[in-house]
Amino acid sequence: MERKEQSGSRGMLDLTYQQGSTSDMFIDLRISGFVLVLHLPYLLRIQRFFTDNLPKQPEVAPPQSKTKEIVKAKQAEKAPEDSSAKGMMTVRIKVEQPDIALVEDVSSINTSCIILHAEANSDIKMAPQNQNISASVANIQMYTCCFNPQSRQRTLSQILDRCDVTLRYSVTPTQAESIDVRLSQVNIRVSPGESYFLWPHCTGLYFPMTLFSPPP
Repeated sequence: MERKEQSGSRGMLDLTYQQGSTSDMFIDLRISGFVLVLHLPYLLRIQRFFTDNLPKQPEVAPPQSKTKEIVKAKQAEKAPEDSSAKGMMTVRIKVEQPDIALVEDVSSINTSCIILHAEANSDIKMAPQNQNISASVANIQMYTCCFNPQSRQRTLSQILDRCDVTLRYSVTPTQAESIDVRLSQVNIRVSPGESYFLWPHCTGLYFPMTLFSPPP
């Protein structure tokens, strides 16, 4: 579960943009070496702050129906677009080994957490007549451990073994739309202790509701 060392002088975010004389565009985005720490009660508090302070829209009475003669104007026929003037756009995105951690207590470094680890790659090619999208998420794994890096290895408990997901999408003038999704073997392990940690976070996603009305 150790992070690979970064090669070269690239930083956390590296963006390359090129455009040639033929209107072809090339965009390369690389994101590496970041850790995202999430605390569900804090996220729910932010959500309530925005939802509770949204302006309420006044109720508008439905307009009275009136019979009117509607004359439809003839729409001018649009001239066919010249597809030769548009070039191909290529977008490549790579996310190298991000660590997404869901912590139980944000005030303690020795708190329990669930860490999601994966690598994502996507290659998008779009032209006036062709579209090709290739995306993959490799080395997906999830485990529980202590958030403290010094105690992480000895407290590690695997939830989701390494697995891969790939997606391919293509459409051309001569071929119909094609979508291919492949998922490797998935092994999930959940112990009673992990269920005890997951349950409060899952129940926090639901708003409180009354199942039975009190007696009069």
